[in-house]
Amino acid sequence: ERTRSNGKRALIALAGAVQLWALWLTSARNGMVALVFAVAALLFIHRRRIPVLLKLAAAAAALAVAGLAVIVIWHPGAEQPPEMFRDVGVLRSETIQTRGYWWLAGMKMFADRPVIGWGPDTFVTEYPKHLPRSASVLGDAEIADKPHNVFVEHAAHTGILGLGIYVALLFFAERRAFQRSRVAGRNENALLWTLLAMLSAYVGQAFFSIDVTAIGL
Repeated sequence: ERTRSNGKRALIALAGAVQLWALWLTSARNGMVALVFAVAALLFIHRRRIPVLLKLAAAAAALAVAGLAVIVIWHPGAEQPPEMFRDVGVLRSETIQTRGYWWLAGMKMFADRPVIGWGPDTFVTEYPKHLPRSASVLGDAEIADKPHNVFVEHAAHTGILGLGIYVALLFFAERRAFQRSRVAGRNENALLWTLLAMLSAYVGQAFFSIDVTAIGL
């Protein structure tokens, strides 16, 4: 029985390593963000059982990622990021700037019609009117059917009413899962924790991606 259990754990670890390698090869940064959110959710769920050293390691990793983001995206004191980061696909900063313009346009759309928004899938026709002139230097900023941020998308399309319902749905789903985990058995809790990690991963990638089922999975 123990040998079988160890074999399952080894297969799970191998599958996780393959996923990480695939994320790196494809430069799928929304997937990496999803992974960070999923791990953070699991750390929070098991916070009383996790060794202090692991908590410190997780905090140090988070600070390192934040510091790297500042260097690559804003590179204070320099016009470009350090040369060692320029050719690394996952660290490309131009797409981040482009998304920034999309988000800005989406928020301006929301500001113009804050209650009910512009209607489903209207971003592609309306956002060019809300882009600043400075976006013209980035070609990709002129072609988009979604703002690549699910929250901004709901705000622009459905206003505060649609965005509020969407956020409330996410909140109550997580709240219900946490409440149920207090009285659930071991097997049910394993399922609940997995679903919570997946939901947290979805929320994380939603800040940088589009609301398509396959991407969420």
